[in-house]
Amino acid sequence: MNELMKTHGGFEHNHQSLRVVTLLEHRYADFEGLNLTFEVLEGIAKHFSEYDRPNIREFKNTGYPAIEAQIVNVADEIAYLTHDLDDGLTSGLLTREQLKDIPLWHKTMAHLLKDTPNINERLIKYQMIRRLINLFVTDLLYETEKRIHAKKIVTRDDVRKNGKNLVGFSGHLETEMTILKTFLFKNLYRHPKVKQMSDTAKTIVANLFKKFKREPLLLPKSYQAKIKKDNKLERHICDYIAGMTDRFALSEHARLCE
Repeated sequence: MNELMKTHGGFEHNHQSLRVVTLLEHRYADFEGLNLTFEVLEGIAKHFSEYDRPNIREFKNTGYPAIEAQIVNVADEIAYLTHDLDDGLTSGLLTREQLKDIPLWHKTMAHLLKDTPNINERLIKYQMIRRLINLFVTDLLYETEKRIHAKKIVTRDDVRKNGKNLVGFSGHLETEMTILKTFLFKNLYRHPKVKQMSDTAKTIVANLFKKFKREPLLLPKSYQAKIKKDNKLERHICDYIAGMTDRFALSEHARLCE
């Protein structure tokens, strides 16, 4: 989408999320958006990961993100890491044999088998994911509490002034998580089947964008009205496609482009 929008302001999903909750959602008669607090909006604007580095002007000089926003960043990382591992094993794109040399997996598996030596084979994956989540969350709590005390954080202003990397994992766990991430990048995210699906998704988005741009009357009437009002055709097409579920995008592509 960013490529399709490169001459029309680009696309970045943190910016888009902020656009949705401040402009596109209509729940009140006298203003646009969802009437969210500044802290929630800032959390959306400053959300970052290995793949997201937003730089939203309105929130640039507010200091370090609130502790809640920092927690959301790390919770997002835990969710992605464990869910991708779960999905990889469930789909058969990954095997337990491949994971046996990954320190986090190896140690967690050893503890699981020691605690429940007669565990059903079918339950191993579920219990491994559960234990990994527990490990990440527990480490995060202890390490963050240690950093709060070390930096003498008491108030919200203290977080603003001295809250850099306030929420995070201990050094040894961070290292082991990096090994697991590297493994997933190599064996799951770059798997030929995943690459094929990613390419298919890009084609579907591009085809829909070009179709609506050629024939804007195919858009819902509400979007046609917005285009007539401000003449920002590409931005409204972008909003429409970005708001689609996977299933709806597939069905619209089949209906309009095939």
